[in-house]
Amino acid sequence: MKFKTGVLAAEFHGDNLDARLRAVILELDLQVSRKFAKELTVTHVLRTPEEQAAFYPKNPAKPSHHLDRPARAVDLRNADLGSVVIEYLKVHVEMWWPEFDFLVNDRGVAVPHLHLECDSTPKPKGV
Repeated sequence: MKFKTGVLAAEFHGDNLDARLRAVILELDLQVSRKFAKELTVTHVLRTPEEQAAFYPKNPAKPSHHLDRPARAVDLRNADLGSVVIEYLKVHVEMWWPEFDFLVNDRGVAVPHLHLECDSTPKPKGV
């Protein structure tokens, strides 16, 4: 696994990230490494309200799990992965962790990326 900055590595491995989300991303990175010889790159974990407003100037109050403490969202770079890997990740998350949301943000955003988030309260499978 790679990180855009050292600060992101500290955020990812620290107490300010939901442990369930960290575990899922580590598992996904392991799968991508084994099946495709690629690594996931974390590009965002925590955000301040000011950073969130800068990302979404047309909707500066847009809610985001990046603002939660612990954070319940992580962004991943998708440019290095390709469509086959991205589809694999999407299917894998939907099959094994249906309580998580996996989004491909590639339209109307400055930097296309993958977004993975979890709710504050875990939902049982099938609900």
